[in-house]
Amino acid sequence: MNSFHYFRAIAILTIIAGHCVPISGWGESRFLERAMANIVIGGASLFVFVAGFLFHHIFYQKFYYLKFVGKRASKILIPYFVLSLIAIAYYFYRGSLPYEKYFTFSNEPGIYSSYIKPTLLYLWTGRVLVAYWFIPFAMVMTILSPLHVWLIRRPLYTQLLVFFVSLAVSMMIHRPIDNISVFHSVIYFFPVYVFGIICSVHKETIYNYLKQKELYLLLLVLLLAALQAAVYNKFGNLHKDAFEYGGIDLQVTQKLVLCLFLMVYLHRFEHINIAPLKYLASSSYALFFIHPWLLAFIPKDPVKYGVHWSWPILWPILTVSVILSTIFLAQTIKFIFKSRSKYIIGW
Repeated sequence: MNSFHYFRAIAILTIIAGHCVPISGWGESRFLERAMANIVIGGASLFVFVAGFLFHHIFYQKFYYLKFVGKRASKILIPYFVLSLIAIAYYFYRGSLPYEKYFTFSNEPGIYSSYIKPTLLYLWTGRVLVAYWFIPFAMVMTILSPLHVWLIRRPLYTQLLVFFVSLAVSMMIHRPIDNISVFHSVIYFFPVYVFGIICSVHKETIYNYLKQKELYLLLLVLLLAALQAAVYNKFGNLHKDAFEYGGIDLQVTQKLVLCLFLMVYLHRFEHINIAPLKYLASSSYALFFIHPWLLAFIPKDPVKYGVHWSWPILWPILTVSVILSTIFLAQTIKFIFKSRSKYIIGW
């Protein structure tokens, strides 16, 4: 489906744009700034929705568990291990580990406690670089695929019951602190994946019912983003311990409506060939794996380096620069390593 190629391209662009927000000096003191950031940040939900939709649309009809898990592992785990181990080796060489409170064991001497155990925890949680938490999460969702098959075979009322119950839980638990808990992320994003499945199973009904009504969906997205900005004096995703009360997370609901908007709106272009978006979709995993490396070398506080631009200027410049640089690096790696590049950058 062309429209979902375009959806995936928009998802990866949104993820990169969202990751450029914290380093652009985007403020959270003003309501409008928070509301706008709530829309930009959270692109992972778009990726999860697409994954759920395509699971039913592509894989379900010829689903074979071991083959499905094997293909997913070879596509995302190999480059994940390669790039993560390089980063981890650099951290040990530098003598400074990110998220040190989770991964250092200074009171336990020895190679296992000092190197092997932290490495295993890095690989399990994905807290190696920005966004890498998504890969362990995606593999757990892959392992849970028999549950998704079961859900597809259930009547609509069962699917909706699972969706609404899991959504209520998601809105209460928020995302995990520092995205450090894989299972917490699975619970939070589960309704988004289920929503993708439901939208694929019932796509024709959705297209027919919501045709020409995209504007209402977009207005609802803006309303939810504004409502979250009015309730909370911070923007973007809410993170906390699962069993602490921190209010109701509207971000996940806003992203569900945004997914529905993109699904219906992009369906207009189903029979139109948009080559740049198809290229971005095909290289989306490469862009995903590479862009955190670029972000790691960008100063987190631009003012310290003499950059005094306001965020409305700096953020789009950073976003476009990171996207273009990531594409260039991905294409260069693919040119050098040919077909073997899929083991490095997933493309």
